Amino acid sequence: RLTDDNRRLWGSSCFSIPVLPPRDAFADGAQPFVCAIGTNGARRETILRLRAAGHPPIAVRHPSAIVAASACVDAGSILMARAIVNTEARVGVGCLLNSGCVIEHHCDIGDFVHLAPGVLLGGGVSVGEGAFLGLGAIILPGVSSGSDAIVGAGAVVMRYGPPGCSAAGNPAISRRAS
Repeated sequence: RLTDDNRRLWGSSCFSIPVLPPRDAFADGAQPFVCAIGTNGARRETILRLRAAGHPPIAVRHPSAIVAASACVDAGSILMARAIVNTEARVGVGCLLNSGCVIEHHCDIGDFVHLAPGVLLGGGVSVGEGAFLGLGAIILPGVSSGSDAIVGAGAVVMRYGPPGCSAAGNPAISRRAS
């Protein structure tokens, strides 16, 4: 089943699957679901609301994604083509890992994080809940990014970024959110 809250899409189809209103898609009791909303806050709200209503989120991955046997990908996360999650890494609930992301060994990715295509995380990186890392961003090994942080496209993060900060450039300069 495919659902969207955009009324204009109801009755159309996507990949030959009819698009239904949310009330119809979840009318038959508990339904496993995948939430593909790109905005972290909206994805968080939707997953938490549906989970509270008894619908279990499921993790999905493209066939070319690679997940080490010792890695953990939590419910509701989506791994796109060529995403890599290496040894002892953890990906939280409801994360989006876009094409070509590399999460090296012992990384800890918080819930509802969005990694744009080509993001590279060195070993032992921690990314806080709700963070967004832009196209091709790099976080060096052992460096952490706080919750709700925003890392710009192409940034190279060499030092801790506190919660709610934004970082851009090479080397990345962190600024507090205003």
